[in-house]
Amino acid sequence: MEDNNIENGSGLNIEPIGELGYDDLINELIKENEKMKDDNTSLNNLYLRLRAEFENFKKRISGEKTELIKTANEKLILKIIPIIDNFERAKPLSDGVELIYKDFINVLKDSGVKEIICVGDDFDTDKHEALSLVDSELKSNTIIDVIEKGYILNGKVIRFAKVIVSK
Repeated sequence: MEDNNIENGSGLNIEPIGELGYDDLINELIKENEKMKDDNTSLNNLYLRLRAEFENFKKRISGEKTELIKTANEKLILKIIPIIDNFERAKPLSDGVELIYKDFINVLKDSGVKEIICVGDDFDTDKHEALSLVDSELKSNTIIDVIEKGYILNGKVIRFAKVIVSK
């Protein structure tokens, strides 16, 4: 009797299954191999997409963290700004109080706070809040007066300047 077993290289014998011959078995194995290659390609593509998504996630979180650090003092600064307003309303100040006022201003500057200077500028809804419109010789939409100063913290408006604008 003839031995119809094929050795597959691993020391295992492969016997024909049922009515399938060796050619049919090889074709089935080739199809299975192609399917496994396709599955491998799909899984590899999925892995690459997930890895890219994770990298984007890390960059986004890093950016958010940086932004959070930049504006971490915003709540405290928003509480200090009305104190500065009160100092300015109370002028003339004694020498000691004037020093305290200047120290407050320097603390704000060192923290990245900048005053929005706007008299004579065009009205900008990203920085200003119009309290009233008045007739003026100036061109339309020009800021005539500032009722309450606005402030920017590291490029972000934390308080809009309250202004009077020409019609």
